[in-house]
Amino acid sequence: MPVAKRALLSKLSLPKLIILGAAGLAVVIIVLSMLGMVARQFGIGPHSGVSFGGDGDMAMMEESVASRAYPGMMPPMADYYAGNDAQAYEATDYDASIRTRSLARACDSIETLKTNGAVVFMRAERNDQNCFYSFKVEKERVEGVVEHIDALSPDTFTKRTETIAKTVRDYSGELSALEERMVSLTASLESAEEAYDELVAFAVENGDADALARAIQNKIAFIDRLTQEKLALEHERERMTRAKDDELDRLVYTYFTVSVVEDRIVDLRGMAETWKQSLKDMVAMVNHVLMGVTIGLIGYLFLLAQFALYGFILLVIAKFGWRLVRRVWEW
Repeated sequence: MPVAKRALLSKLSLPKLIILGAAGLAVVIIVLSMLGMVARQFGIGPHSGVSFGGDGDMAMMEESVASRAYPGMMPPMADYYAGNDAQAYEATDYDASIRTRSLARACDSIETLKTNGAVVFMRAERNDQNCFYSFKVEKERVEGVVEHIDALSPDTFTKRTETIAKTVRDYSGELSALEERMVSLTASLESAEEAYDELVAFAVENGDADALARAIQNKIAFIDRLTQEKLALEHERERMTRAKDDELDRLVYTYFTVSVVEDRIVDLRGMAETWKQSLKDMVAMVNHVLMGVTIGLIGYLFLLAQFALYGFILLVIAKFGWRLVRRVWEW
């Protein structure tokens, strides 16, 4: 060790070294804290707030037997050959689209069909720009309705014909399977009740309280599961019955959808809406600029004031820290 260093260390006693070390550590901590505040001000450094969810408790749920055994009916296959009864199960739909300068007249003309006893309206919507109708017509009266719509000069008037023979047979097969399952489930439920009743009677006769409690608990759980499955089957049967009835309804009625749109040469309302939206966009843009000039500028001024305050605090700490170090050194 050089002579100068040994002479310097010999002048420093242990208390001086402790005070100098503590003062230096305090200055370092204060400086690092301020640097951290500045870093957070600019979004620098690691981000907090990211949480990692642990493995939660997962309830083990038994999948319903009904939902496994009875999925929804599969759609008809593309390569299906309907057979000799295909024509007997033909269903026809019409779809018309009309553009007209007389919207009210065209919509009123469609609505006059409501007075026709062979026409059943299912949906009707109308506003000052368009109207839409969905209805069904008895097959014997379809020709008159087609002529009525043709008189309105539709842009498109599409007729679709398809056979629903396979769809109806699929529904019938699914319903038959459900009925068989319902019979089997009802028998299983009755058999289970009898078996558990015998088990309960046996447990009572032998005075086995634990076996009796288990038998009653198992009986309640098992019968409840079978009951829930039976209710699910009944719900599925009702849903499939309604779907089959809807398909069969297409053999009695022909379905129509008609949409009417006003064809305006000069759309004053549309032009007004466009101007209104453009004006809103301009006002929003001006507001955004004004916010940037005012609030943004004020924010920057506060930020500069914050940095000036940090600098002043650092200067004060450095000044008094230097004085403290000098006094300790002289002491």
